[in-house]
Amino acid sequence: MATLFLLLVLSALALAESAPPERRVRLARSRSALLLCTTYTDLFDAAARRRLDGGFWNQVVTRIAVHRVGQDRPVSLAARTCRVRYEVWEEHYEVQIQDHVGRTSRRVDDRAEAIRLCTTL
Repeated sequence: MATLFLLLVLSALALAESAPPERRVRLARSRSALLLCTTYTDLFDAAARRRLDGGFWNQVVTRIAVHRVGQDRPVSLAARTCRVRYEVWEEHYEVQIQDHVGRTSRRVDDRAEAIRLCTTL
């Protein structure tokens, strides 16, 4: 199987200022789809983590492009949007995720769990 690349482009929490990170991942193939599992929690620096506690909505947009080595045209494209807000009065994080599967909402007590939900594919 050709080596494939996963390109994560995060445009939220001031991460858009730097070049998008490129990561190599191994993909599993099912009968009708390529499957991948990865996380990118390391892209949340201390300032980005603190911003999640401000009570305002924060948005992380992930664009995924799968390319064959040496080819500019992607084999597949996908997008995922995650919105996080700390509910100051209720003391929990509200996490909303929208992707090709649909829209889901969760409430979690821990900031690290909110980040994990947003950054785990």
